[in-house]
Amino acid sequence: MPDNSAPKPYPSFRSRPERIALVLVLLAVVGIPLAVLGTQYGLRPRLAPMRTIELVGRLPSAEHGGWTPDTITVFKGERVRLLLTSADVVHGFAVPKLGIETDAWVEPGKVLEVIFTAEQPGRYEFLCTVWCETGHWRMRGVIEVIDPDDAVATLRDVSPPTTNWMETGIDIDAEHPGENAPSQPPDARRGAELWARLGDRPFPEHFADLDPRLLSPSHAFARLSRPGTALGALTGSLGAEERWHLVAYLWSLKAAPDSLLRGEYLYQRDCTGCHGSLGRGDGPGAHPDLSLDTASDMARPATDFTDLRAQAGASDMLYYGKLVRGGMGTTMPYWGRLYSEDDLWAVIAYVRSFAFKRD
Repeated sequence: MPDNSAPKPYPSFRSRPERIALVLVLLAVVGIPLAVLGTQYGLRPRLAPMRTIELVGRLPSAEHGGWTPDTITVFKGERVRLLLTSADVVHGFAVPKLGIETDAWVEPGKVLEVIFTAEQPGRYEFLCTVWCETGHWRMRGVIEVIDPDDAVATLRDVSPPTTNWMETGIDIDAEHPGENAPSQPPDARRGAELWARLGDRPFPEHFADLDPRLLSPSHAFARLSRPGTALGALTGSLGAEERWHLVAYLWSLKAAPDSLLRGEYLYQRDCTGCHGSLGRGDGPGAHPDLSLDTASDMARPATDFTDLRAQAGASDMLYYGKLVRGGMGTTMPYWGRLYSEDDLWAVIAYVRSFAFKRD
């Protein structure tokens, strides 16, 4: 009797037509969907028509100075080629919220190509990233990305600042000198060493009832020096210089190392023209040429971030408001439409390093 329990072999396609038919079926089932996906996400974007726009940079003091055109309108998902050139001196170019920043300069007589596709509708501001002359802040423009299905979205700034500094009531145009100020830049590392010997719990817990963004270093120093409190008892044996080291330590805890690196990069790119590379307020645009601006509009010089009394009196929110809105009566432009929320706080953390040593 035959053994029907033995496993049966898989059928084999012995004829050539059967093998060809199997291959065709596999191609239909697997190959066609892959081809469609490849065309949609790989080949089609490469073959799609690309609009070319010429963008020319000119010194802000020149006739029609700035970028021409200063407003560019494109559609969501449209591939765009920008051809950048300069009519006079070397410029730079960046669209921060599109993640665009050219490694090469925009030079006279040369064309620099930038290709991008914006997938989110809204307004993206662009700027020159190389200091040229007083009025450099005028080297700005905007890319408007249109979504035909959502006309309102085109009018919105992309990723606007999320902290409402105005509801705090802080006057960012007033002077805020610190009632208390160190005689020399305090050292965060020494502050950490001091607290390791004194502290009974993490240092920031002693300020947990205060909004750290509204706290000025002068206010923190006063809290450390207040008699009759648990914190005052801990620090009562310390001199003023040592308490300032603790203040520097407190501020060092607010910023992660990668945030400081980002803040340094943005500061060196965008702020040194006025504030100087060392924060002394001695950049080439620190004292504006009033022949370009009215005296009532741009008369005040750039802030010196090494001024310890000024830094001691300034809260982080004060700096935030200055960055977002710009400084009235100064050449300080606004940055809220160019920087992300994280970028704004990163620059503020780096600015503190001019008054507080971290290493």
